[in-house]
Amino acid sequence: MRSITSEAQKIRAALFGFPATDYRSSTCLKDGCAARVTTYPQFCDEHGKEVYGCEVRPSSISGAGNGLFAVSDMEQGDTIDLYCGKCLSTDRNTTRHLAYGLQVEPAHYLIDAEPVWSCISRYINHSTNPTDGGRANCAFQNLISPNFRHQHVAVITTRAISAGEELLCYYGPDWQPVLDPGWSVPVADEGNRLADLSVVPERDDDGLEDPELRDAR
Repeated sequence: MRSITSEAQKIRAALFGFPATDYRSSTCLKDGCAARVTTYPQFCDEHGKEVYGCEVRPSSISGAGNGLFAVSDMEQGDTIDLYCGKCLSTDRNTTRHLAYGLQVEPAHYLIDAEPVWSCISRYINHSTNPTDGGRANCAFQNLISPNFRHQHVAVITTRAISAGEELLCYYGPDWQPVLDPGWSVPVADEGNRLADLSVVPERDDDGLEDPELRDAR
């Protein structure tokens, strides 16, 4: 099924330079490498850092598990990654525990980035904004383009970032670290950012259906 997920993965593939058709590959897509994919989408641990320019390792935040760290210096406004995965209806999944969930507004759907093939940005942990005493240096932003049929979310740096620094996003005022009882996921509603990526693929409407907000298969 071609859907919102396949379009997002097509954009990611153009951004990072790997085949969009292999986004669920269980082995590394680097030429000559057949190592298993365990942490970095589409790539083994060795080549994942090289391709994405980020490293997954234990977070500097106590109890947060893994975090995402810059491998090299980054400028303000750099695109870290799209946030993508399985697309779910908020109406049907309001009680589901989503460890890597992101709520997208105003499109009103959830992205479940639990599968390892989803995106590298799923490892970005929460911090409040610097104006509130926090360390957030990235933001979730709606990504728009005439070439996109659907609304997508990008993770954008909000200031210059030094190599070795952990990438952190503000998850929104309603986010809570404890999901039970109830549920809470980060929310991407920080307005629209016109996609200025030179690698944005041509829009192709043939067979591309509007999202019915079910798991993409």
